[in-house]
Amino acid sequence: MKKFWDRYWFWIVIMVGIILIIFLMVSTSFPDLFALNYVPLMTGGVKTYLWVAKHKQECQWLDATYPPLYYYTSGFYLTVVKQLGLISKNIINASDCPVFQLLTDKNFLFWVKFPYLVFHLLSALVFSRLFDKQRKKWFLIWFFNPLALFVSFIQGQFEIYTVFFLLWSLLFAKQKAYSRSGLMLGISGAIKNFPLLFLIPILLILFKDNKARVKFTFFAIIPYIILALSA
Repeated sequence: MKKFWDRYWFWIVIMVGIILIIFLMVSTSFPDLFALNYVPLMTGGVKTYLWVAKHKQECQWLDATYPPLYYYTSGFYLTVVKQLGLISKNIINASDCPVFQLLTDKNFLFWVKFPYLVFHLLSALVFSRLFDKQRKKWFLIWFFNPLALFVSFIQGQFEIYTVFFLLWSLLFAKQKAYSRSGLMLGISGAIKNFPLLFLIPILLILFKDNKARVKFTFFAIIPYIILALSA
């Protein structure tokens, strides 16, 4: 038994953690998850920001305060989930305001939070690669980070997407792949704005060459500009 534990302890701990996370996913909800009711609109050609402004008086829960990449990616995912029959097609209806129905449906809660679990695992992997030793332990430190668990799987916030690309940006920076680091930072900021606050500190700390600073900045802001224009 000891040999079995010594060999497979990491995967056993991960499986126990995933079971805990799934429990949190389906047993907790938060009003912000209601936004997932209408994010598929943008993938159908509807201007989400204009649509929300138009229908705000009909449903006070409507809001559209995030950058376009969030609405494109989450909208595409939810459209696929509906087409596969994993979520009832009627539960996401742009003309209704079914807050209570959405936030108490365990099937809905599981599938809308499922990408958070995938990105949580990927984020732990990228985070562990920032270190040269004891990567399994660093993986578990991130994986069981109570703040990340609370934000992603209890509140149902999508910060984990942003954090994943931000960590990837830091990993590329460590590898001195600054163009790719800037691009990852830009993608992160195109999902939610706050990673762009790291731009100036990174430029001041990592770079001594103005040409490299310009190149990094270009790659960092171009994803945000392109997606903002497309919205």
